[in-house]
Amino acid sequence: MKKERSVGRIIISRLIGLLVFIILLGIANIIAGLVNQNTFNDIINFLNSNFRLVLLFSILFLIGEIFNNLEFPFDLPAPIFNAFGAVLLTEFIFSLLAIPYLLNHVEVTLMLGRLYGIAIPAVFLAVIVFGYMSIFIDAVRVRKKLLEEVRGVVKDVEERKIPVKKKVIKRK
Repeated sequence: MKKERSVGRIIISRLIGLLVFIILLGIANIIAGLVNQNTFNDIINFLNSNFRLVLLFSILFLIGEIFNNLEFPFDLPAPIFNAFGAVLLTEFIFSLLAIPYLLNHVEVTLMLGRLYGIAIPAVFLAVIVFGYMSIFIDAVRVRKKLLEEVRGVVKDVEERKIPVKKKVIKRK
């Protein structure tokens, strides 16, 4: 019901997006070598140091989307991959929030650290819970749709008075 894209198309589109990010980061690194702007260089260094993190959460989201594209019960691993990807994305976002403090050589506030400690488990649990809710709600919808189709066929057979041949099983 929810499966509109092929696995190949998902992989290609995500890899193209990742390739564009890598190319833009490479261009930014070349420009950083030519430009003597400390803030720009600090941002590029931040992106370079978090490149593995971006790559890892991109791959986790890709795997999650591939599983999510499959039919039930093969889509059950999707929320797990999406939850771990969301945790890494949240870590990246918290790192982004710390950039202004780091650029001004100010320590990251205690509040940001406390929020981080709450946000990581909350994001993980929310993605897991809502991911599985979505899967099971979709599975129930598919089952209801199939039941309605079967009832419609039975109703058509009854209304048309189409004889149904009964198979007689002979016992020995």
